[in-house]
Amino acid sequence: MARISIVYYSFTGNTMRMVNALEKGLIEAGADYKIFKVLEMKESDVEEMFGSEIIAMASPAHEREEIHKIAWQPFIAANGEKFKGKRVWLFGSYGWGEGIFMKHWIKQMEDLGAEVVAEPILSNGSPKPDTKEKLFEMGKKLMELL
Repeated sequence: MARISIVYYSFTGNTMRMVNALEKGLIEAGADYKIFKVLEMKESDVEEMFGSEIIAMASPAHEREEIHKIAWQPFIAANGEKFKGKRVWLFGSYGWGEGIFMKHWIKQMEDLGAEVVAEPILSNGSPKPDTKEKLFEMGKKLMELL
């Protein structure tokens, strides 16, 4: 069975709540998936993640509307070439600005050769019920994309 990996970093818990909503949709769809916290990944976890058919990645906005500087930026710098040919989906939260960091992250992934499989879902602060519903539906959609 094809697998989906979810990799995330959450500073305040908002992004984690988004992951939880996505997971409910994956469960509903009967998906084979695994969740990783980017800062806790071992080399074997990284290999497993890149062996997945779809990689869903989530980050909160950091400082100047960028993906998280301590969690995500070093991970992508160390593993950038592994994204070539991979199917990814990005989502995340922000507390200021307009969520511009996501457009930059999508471009970065595409520049690395990844295929972004769907539009991102963003949450300004803690995800509201409508955002959680969109994430739930995205979990089912990701299963359909396998």
